[in-house]
Amino acid sequence: MYDGNWERNPNSIANWFIERFNNTYIDEKTAALPALRCLDECGISVQDNEHLKAFPTKKEIEMCVRSMGQERAPGPDGMSTSFYLQHWATVKRDVFDMVTHFFRNFELSQCINNTNIVLIPKKEFPSGVNDYRPIALSQTTLVKGRLIAQNTAIQKEIIHSMGKNRFDEVFIRWVNKCIELKRMGLLLDGDVQGVISPTCGLRQGDPLSPALFIIAVDVLSKLLMAKNEEGKIASFKFTRGGPTITHLMFADDIILFGKASVKEAKSFLNCLKEYCAWSGQAVNYQKSTVHFTQGFLSKKAEDIMNILGMKRMKKDSMYLGLQLFRSLRRSKDLNLLVDKVMQRVKSWKTRLLSVDRGFRQLIKYYKGFLVSKKLREGFSWLGVNEP
Repeated sequence: MYDGNWERNPNSIANWFIERFNNTYIDEKTAALPALRCLDECGISVQDNEHLKAFPTKKEIEMCVRSMGQERAPGPDGMSTSFYLQHWATVKRDVFDMVTHFFRNFELSQCINNTNIVLIPKKEFPSGVNDYRPIALSQTTLVKGRLIAQNTAIQKEIIHSMGKNRFDEVFIRWVNKCIELKRMGLLLDGDVQGVISPTCGLRQGDPLSPALFIIAVDVLSKLLMAKNEEGKIASFKFTRGGPTITHLMFADDIILFGKASVKEAKSFLNCLKEYCAWSGQAVNYQKSTVHFTQGFLSKKAEDIMNILGMKRMKKDSMYLGLQLFRSLRRSKDLNLLVDKVMQRVKSWKTRLLSVDRGFRQLIKYYKGFLVSKKLREGFSWLGVNEP
């Protein structure tokens, strides 16, 4: 649906998605702000820079290729990792030459960073372009051993951060070439229906993205700590002599801790605005909420929420898949666990898997969260006996 009208023409639908995502991945002019001086106090050593500038050996290149997942979706060229491993004796010389050429001449074939994306619905019954999110076939979110990290960090922000952290110029040029986005093909009904030409962001599936994302958001972390040292932002302490906590981060999810005052709310807001103006990233205020301690004055809470432009946090709010608050009824708190178990059981039935075998695997998984021996022994049900 577009502008209230249903559309069935595949070409028109593809054009709507291409227009939507081209506007999303557009570069905006950013400026380095004085607050970034907090990065001047840190930096890597000369020895680390020399190590980063070293050319990889043939053995290291081969180890890198063999460490790649063989079942990963192939790129636009149709060649998966398993192809290179199967025919390594034939293609290894070309791979060595390509990698060596890149490190010597700072040139990377344009097709290397090209990728195809598919559309995943955000809700059960999607009806418009905003109800879908683009996912690259080479994304790394579900790869074993990888952390979940959003690949939306700004390229210029990363390069600037690396310069402020005293990374060598040669290494920065290598990284810049590796993360340049050329094109993304939009897959609809199994065919490439159009091309998106992004001017910012990181390619989903880029092996450098987790480390580069940490470099980018580390700026926000240092900015918050600097505000805390200046006395503009308070911190949270578990004990009087314990460590201070100003924020907790996981990928692009962040929890900020501070004193519930109008003055401190303005300090937090200014801090976020400085970071967003410099990086090009933006706070999703529609999904951001505020929590106050029990008994806090309602009028003062309203003033703080109006300043921040955020709503009050609900009692059933979730963070990283877990409930933040306990309710008065323990059974209600465990509904989330029960729902997850039932979803697993339904998936086994649809795939005609053995429910008995599935329960054994599920029990092994959830037992890791049960500390009590009594709870462990009582967790098996329906007559399932572990081997």
